[in-house]
This record gives sequence, C-alpha cells and structure tokens, in this order.
Amino acid sequence: MRYQVATRRGPGAWRLLGIAGTGLLGFIAPAHAAGQEVQAYDHASFEASRVRALAFSPNRPFLAVGHQDGWVRILDVEAGQVRLEQDLDEGPVSTIRFHPDGTSVFVGTEDGSLGRLDLVGGQLAAQGSVDFDVRSLDVGSRGQRVLVGGDGGNVALYSATFERQTSFEAPNLYRRSVHWVALGLGDLEAAAFGDEGAMAFWEIGRTEPIRQLGGGEETSPRFRAVARDNEGRMLALGQRQLTQAILPGRGRTVVEENWVDIFSWERGRPIRRIELEGGEVRALAVSPDRRFVAIGLDNGEVAAYSTAENRRAGVLAEEGEEPRALAWSPDGRWAAAAFDDAVRVWSLSYSSGPAVTPCLVPGDPFCDQDKISVTTENTPIVSAAGPVSMAILGFQGRGVEDELAIAVGELVGTQLANNPTISLAERSRVEEVIDELGLQQDGFTDPANAAQLGRLLNAEKVIFGTVSRFGTTIEINARVVETETGRIEGARGLECRTCAEEDLPGAARFLSRLLVEFEG
Repeated sequence: MRYQVATRRGPGAWRLLGIAGTGLLGFIAPAHAAGQEVQAYDHASFEASRVRALAFSPNRPFLAVGHQDGWVRILDVEAGQVRLEQDLDEGPVSTIRFHPDGTSVFVGTEDGSLGRLDLVGGQLAAQGSVDFDVRSLDVGSRGQRVLVGGDGGNVALYSATFERQTSFEAPNLYRRSVHWVALGLGDLEAAAFGDEGAMAFWEIGRTEPIRQLGGGEETSPRFRAVARDNEGRMLALGQRQLTQAILPGRGRTVVEENWVDIFSWERGRPIRRIELEGGEVRALAVSPDRRFVAIGLDNGEVAAYSTAENRRAGVLAEEGEEPRALAWSPDGRWAAAAFDDAVRVWSLSYSSGPAVTPCLVPGDPFCDQDKISVTTENTPIVSAAGPVSMAILGFQGRGVEDELAIAVGELVGTQLANNPTISLAERSRVEEVIDELGLQQDGFTDPANAAQLGRLLNAEKVIFGTVSRFGTTIEINARVVETETGRIEGARGLECRTCAEEDLPGAARFLSRLLVEFEG
C-alpha cells in the first residue's frame, strides 16, 4: 500500500513532505472558499485502498484508518507520516474508535473479531470475539465500556478487555443488522440504529429498551449514516425516504427525500432537520462544539452544515467520488474523509458567522447572551411548590483542572442554598458519605450509586454533573436524580464561550435556575 502525501498549512505556501516508501511526489489543490463559516484547506492526501473506517485521536493529530484487507494504520496528519501499521489478520475492519486517553484504538471486524491495539507498544493489548459480524462499536467516555452492534440485531456491552456485560434486546431490531451504535449521556444510555429505520435506546444496566422507533414499515425512513458528538449529547441521523406521490403531468411518481436530523439525546427526539438536495447521505461527523455537522453525499460532495439552522456553512470537497467515512478532530483543527483509493485531510478555520452557538431549544431566552447559552431545555427540573431536601454530589472535570470542577459545584451549591425552598446537605457530610462507600471520583455518576448516597444523606434529590473544556469554551452539565426510585428526573447544561474565571459565578447562577425553580 502506498501513501502519497503533500501538505499545506492554512492559506500559505505548500510544504512538500513526499511519499512514504515510494519516492513519488504529489500535490493537491486548496478547498478553501471565502466567506464561509467553516473554511477548509487541503492539507494532505494519503493514497490508501479500500478504507472503511476513520477516527481521530482525542489528544494528538493522529488519524486511525481501518482497511477492508484487515490493516490498521495510524497517520500523523500534521507531519504527513505513517506512525504505525498493523495487520490484524482478522478480516475486514468495519469500525474503529480511539480510547479516551489516546493510547490505544478499539477495532471491530466483519468476521466478529474485536481488538484493542496499543499504540505505544504496537501490539494487540486485548482480543475478543463475538458470534456475529461486527458493524459498529463505540467506546465510553472513560474507556471502561465498549458497545458493539452487528448482524442479527445484536447489541451488547463489553468491558475494555471484551468481557460481555449486558446483551440488549429490542423487538424492532430483531434479526436486523445494526449498523451504528452509540453511548451517550455520560455513558448512562446506549443507542442502536439498524435496517429499515429501526432504532432503540437503553439505560445501561437494563436489557429492555426505554424507547424504540421505526422498523418494518415499507415507507419508513432508512438510516444512511449516524454520528454522535464527543459528549454523547447530540446525534446526527442521516436518513432517506421513498414515497409515492401523484404529480401534475407525471402521474404516480416515487419521490426521494434526504435529510439529516439533529437529535438531542437529553430530550429524546430530533430538534432540527437539515434538508438535502442532490444526494444521499453516505457519511457524517459532528464538530467538537456541535455547531456543525459534516455531511458526505453519494455524489461526492462533503460539506459542513450549521446544526442551528438548515443551511450549508462551508464546502470541503466538490462533487466526485463518494466518501466512505468522515471524521472531525476533537480539537476542531482537522477533518478527514475516506474514499475508495485515498484519505483526504483538511485543516480548518472558522469565522464567527451568523450563528455563534447552536441554541438547542428554539426561543431560548439565554441564547442571546454574549457568553452563556443554554444547550438543553430551559425550564427548571424541580419546581418551587414546596420544600425539597437536596445534595450536590459533585462535578467531574473533563479536560479541566479538578479544582475548577470543584469550584463550579460549590458555586452552584451557594446559589441553591439561597433558595428558600431548598434544604441543602452540608458539603462536608456529602464527602464523608462518599468516603464511607468507597466510591471513586466518578462513582456517583451512576444513578444507582447516586440514589444510595441520597438516601444516606436523607436527601429527596441529588445533583451531579461535569465540567468540560473545548478550546476557550467551558460546558457545564448537571443531572437531577430522584433518590427513592433512582430515576434521572432531567438534565440541564450550558456553554460559557471565551470563558474566564470571573464568568463562572454567572454560569453557575444560570445553571442553578435551570435545575431548581426560584420563587419571585
């Protein structure tokens, strides 16, 4: 296999890297078009045959490439080099994902093999197999869970060493191929998408679906591609539907419609639709800040669309060969597309554009704020009807210092303590109970553990959440769990753009009012 490489950094001059192992040289033309919100510059082209899966590293400019001939290659897209090559010898690679710490990749094959490739040692750190053809896998936010989907409606949860933990069931997926799976809401839920428009969602730890849609009807929309954001809060669902209609002068005609639904996992339904013309969806990728979704069509076009509006925000590739897979790097610097004979990589830049951040709820009163935007429903989860005892279990940091996450939790607690309808457990008592149960830092994010903590604290409801950083944007998300039942009552979140320390008290104030209704 040959890799032909040429790079250019931004709009400046080309810098030739050459071709690994061949001595050949090559160049590619810029894809940049002025006046777009997403500006793409052709950075590198790797000549590679029969690519079927792509995934970017969470912390390095590395791109994992899975081939139909069973090879896995790790490309350094910034340097234009092949960092690692490994022949798994286990059949065609159908899906590939990075571990959250970036030190390994999980691979699934059409022959039912699972593997975890250690990038440091260049060897398989773990292997496993299933009794079905693997079509898709997803890795949990802490790398401890691997969700696998495949033929025969099979959806199962495994450990990082491929020990089966749970087999999920859904009548509408029975005997159908599951082509895409995803973990979301902090690994609290799993989702699967299969033939004939069938999809199902489960709570982790339960085998029966909490909701299922589609499947069976001849006129149902068919999924063509599915992608999720890094946090597991948004899904992009590429769909196609054929319907019969009677058109003037044409009689009975089959009408084809193609679109991408932007699905809010927290709300459990689509919140926006991107209508498409001129092509069927082949591949999708969501930007790390969820402002854009890259859509690859069967006519070869690859373009970025705004998730806040039904419009195109930038073009990466014009019409040509159809893409097999797309990937958007977690730092937002790169996008990649796999074609039958090449992998193309673009460097990206962004202009402010008309939509600064997606308002996931139309008419959201906080969306016009200069810095803070609500990313979920804007109605309080807990009403002010009567006194409620509550406890804040803590906020987990993701890409931020632990001290910052702790500070956010204390700021939210200060706001709730000033609410006359809330009786808040003392922080020292919460820490004492957590220590008594021997829970790790993220142990209370499991609803069952959270409910147990709440009962020991004599709290009717408990709150826990995460604080994440994406560049200069800080996201704060929180969930409320009912202690008696262990049920998640709701989740709320917000974004603080170009966020400084002095902006956090205001963000905490907004979040506290999304969690609990304040009188007056």
